[in-house]
Amino acid sequence: MTDKLIGTIGLLTTIIFGVGFVGLFIIHPPTYLEINNIGMTFFNLNGMKGETWIEINYILVGLLNILFSIGLFKISDNKSVLLVGKIMLLTTGIIWITFGLIDYKTDTDFEKHIMATRAIVTLGTAMLSLLMLGGEFEKMVKDKFLKYYTIVSGALILLLSILSLSVFMFSDSWIRANISWTIYFLWFGVFGIRFLQKKPAPNIVFMPAAGDVLK
Repeated sequence: MTDKLIGTIGLLTTIIFGVGFVGLFIIHPPTYLEINNIGMTFFNLNGMKGETWIEINYILVGLLNILFSIGLFKISDNKSVLLVGKIMLLTTGIIWITFGLIDYKTDTDFEKHIMATRAIVTLGTAMLSLLMLGGEFEKMVKDKFLKYYTIVSGALILLLSILSLSVFMFSDSWIRANISWTIYFLWFGVFGIRFLQKKPAPNIVFMPAAGDVLK
């Protein structure tokens, strides 16, 4: 998988993620009021108008996340922390797809808890993937901006997660989680743009020394 292809996949991940949720509100404006104060992973409410649209978006974004992860496996060594970071990134994509395959049902508390658990696990794997990849980024990509951008993105998700779990936070709002997912999927687009702007390495033609020619 080439750098350009990985960059394109990353950029498409962010674009389709944004189009999916913005498009949902354009197609069915009342949806915003129906799903106010819930997490982005809960938008596939069983029976909600626009449910099919958002389910397709979940699946497409998840598949792009997986393809992007596979691309990272191919462009660098897969050792220690870097390998775990790529696995976490891949895991996030896999779980994200399940939000498009399994409707969010509110019939029982068990179903609500299962959905919340999947959402929290997804945030955890997203955060760990960025922190681990950022820490070892120079072994994968020689780009200091992406290195620190990746670390900062992971750190922001960690901070927002701590605030969400804090005993001082009594609100049931998922706004911090929604910001975290936005930070995560925005990272793909920034990564993609940087890769698409990356200049190809120059072709170095071996020139034999004069002494070698005379031999």
